[in-house]
Amino acid sequence: MAHVALPTPGRALCLTVVAAALGMLGCQPEERPAGLPSSFVPCRIGGGSQEGLCGEVVVPERRTGPDAGRTLALRVAVLPARQKGPADPIYFLAGGPGQAASRAFVPMLPALRDLSRDRDLVFVDQRGTGGSGRLACADAVDDGLGDDDALHAALSRCARAWQSEVDLEAYTSVDAAEDLEAVRAALGHERVNLLGVSYGTRLALVYLARHSERVRTATLDGAMPTAMVLPVAAPVDAEAALDRLFADCRADPRCDRAFPELAARFAGLLASLDAAPAKVTLADPRTGRPRATVVGRTLFAKALRSLLYSAELSALVPLVVDRALASDFAPLVSAATLVGDAAGADLAVGLFFAVVCQEDLPRVDPDADRRARGTFLGRSVLDDLERACAAFPRAPLPEDFAAPTRADAAVLVLSGELDPVTPPRWADEALRALPNGRSVVVRGAAHNVIATGCAPRLVRDFVAAGSAAELDPACLEERHRPPFFVDFAGPPP
Repeated sequence: MAHVALPTPGRALCLTVVAAALGMLGCQPEERPAGLPSSFVPCRIGGGSQEGLCGEVVVPERRTGPDAGRTLALRVAVLPARQKGPADPIYFLAGGPGQAASRAFVPMLPALRDLSRDRDLVFVDQRGTGGSGRLACADAVDDGLGDDDALHAALSRCARAWQSEVDLEAYTSVDAAEDLEAVRAALGHERVNLLGVSYGTRLALVYLARHSERVRTATLDGAMPTAMVLPVAAPVDAEAALDRLFADCRADPRCDRAFPELAARFAGLLASLDAAPAKVTLADPRTGRPRATVVGRTLFAKALRSLLYSAELSALVPLVVDRALASDFAPLVSAATLVGDAAGADLAVGLFFAVVCQEDLPRVDPDADRRARGTFLGRSVLDDLERACAAFPRAPLPEDFAAPTRADAAVLVLSGELDPVTPPRWADEALRALPNGRSVVVRGAAHNVIATGCAPRLVRDFVAAGSAAELDPACLEERHRPPFFVDFAGPPP
């Protein structure tokens, strides 16, 4: 179920390479930033080989009401700047919701190395993730081939267990934003630079709305403003990304010749799977063992959507659709399972549902059903969330939760042109009341673009200048969608 819920940081680099690269980023234990609490001790960031400094900041689980008083400890990791200086630090906010910042950003750090030259990098594991009381449920992680009934039953069991230990109503973006403010104060930072990815952009915007005087810059990779209602937006945005893919294939003579009338044939495939799901035996891509699977419309649609998160993997879509039309589902299921494994490995599913069930599902409008039914995903996202959220409590949202964020801080929003979940239209929404904000669209890219091409340099220049006004994004506008696969030999050289 985890991958149903949309934004997650995407492609991971080889951790071995990352661990080696961190040697260029890190610090020696004696290089303590000024003001860092003495309780912060040497640690290994995200399982890598480089030592940073880690500690805990204790915060109230609830800040108001009769239940105020119980506390929780947030894990915070710091990579000190390579050069000493007065520059304001960068706080990294992870996606999901449910990923831990101390792990999620490790693969991106080599690309973002320049940010650490004269700024401390701070990674706060959001409450309910990583080292901050991770709400994990091993039996409820969906690999794309699982039994939905068994997955939901496992999630319900976990939800009951969590509620005996924590107050799930206090696991929202607003609570996390106040936690972030507590960490800032504890570390002695007057102002900070925020860098959020996917869901982390929502957290950044909520923090900016509540503590704008503390924010110097905010970099948002894949904007997810509070105005976005995930189960409403998900099928519409995924449909737009797939329509664009089919149009691009039709405009590519090689792809169109290999897969003529692909959009119409895809619609026919969905109809046939809806009427008569395919009972197949596939080799599990992780173990190689045979596994009986029923491929219906919903499973197929979810698996296909997961490939759209990556521009490189989406290049496989025409080929895997063509193979499915020949009753060969192995290519799609194998690719989607590996994507699901990567996305869900560190995801705290409890935090995911605690946030989405309180912030998004209650705001589904009456017309959402009609709009969803006209897409390839149909009601699958909404159905999954309605079923899962039955096990989770819901506290009322602040009345102004979905209001546009208003602040004077400099904001840079990066969006992938092909993104199926946080496309550029949400950047425009996020910037509605941010006069010093700017949207930059990365051509030929999908979800999570901050490590793509010249984007790291653009972010470095933005943070250094404290303004997006003079940025030149031409280097990102010259990119193109990766060429389509027409067979398993790969795209043309």
